[in-house]
Amino acid sequence: MSQAGNICVPPLFLDSPGKPCMKWKGWLRAFENYIVSIDGKGYSPERKKSLLFGLLGKAGQEVFDSLPVYVNPPGATAPLNEYQEAVKRLELQYAEECNIMVGRHKFALRKQEEGETIEEYIACPRVLAQDCEFAEMTDTYIRDQVVFYCHSKKVQERLLSCRNPSLKEVMAIAKAVERSMMSSKELASTSQASNVFYVQDRHKHAPKNPDRAASDRGGGRRPLACFRCGSRDHLADNRTCPALYKSCSKCRKVGHFAAVCKAKKYSTA
Repeated sequence: MSQAGNICVPPLFLDSPGKPCMKWKGWLRAFENYIVSIDGKGYSPERKKSLLFGLLGKAGQEVFDSLPVYVNPPGATAPLNEYQEAVKRLELQYAEECNIMVGRHKFALRKQEEGETIEEYIACPRVLAQDCEFAEMTDTYIRDQVVFYCHSKKVQERLLSCRNPSLKEVMAIAKAVERSMMSSKELASTSQASNVFYVQDRHKHAPKNPDRAASDRGGGRRPLACFRCGSRDHLADNRTCPALYKSCSKCRKVGHFAAVCKAKKYSTA
């Protein structure tokens, strides 16, 4: 459909000989919505017929001119105005005979698919309902379809907790739950990304010598010992080490005890 400002203008129904651009019922609904959008509900039948005729397209106008005049069936309560009569003539020409049971079967089988929003889902049963002749019960059947066959169990549980909600209320509730679920997923995703960054950051700044780190923490399976005195309570850089200024009786060097001396023999000095 083309748009004039914010108004959707239906396409020409039959601009050239052949097949119409869409099914008659759908096109007529689009045309009537167009009339409403331009505040034309109060237009005279003559003006409505003129608008209808203009959007039929060149080939559609030629077909219309060839159609017989519509005659009200016996027992009709009131005669049709010229707009209603024109619609009836076109309806008899283009309305497709549909099997109501087949239409309702298709309607009943339509379930919400994974990744499909509730708004996108509702649009499909609404189209399928056109061949079901639900009349004034259309919204009720669509509502039930949404409650029974929505993909999310959370949405379904929330809808089932309501007592006889309207289709409009069902849409509002379902959309609110969907938004909440989406926000929760985004929050969880952000939290997970933060945890990954934290682990990576800790790994990046971790000490290169794990034994030294374990010794500093006072834990680990093999803590290092001071190479000056042999104590495991501190390392060699500790200024309080008792061997720091002591002479080794084995190698005669200052700074460690003979017990930890690595010299192979006594110095001859």
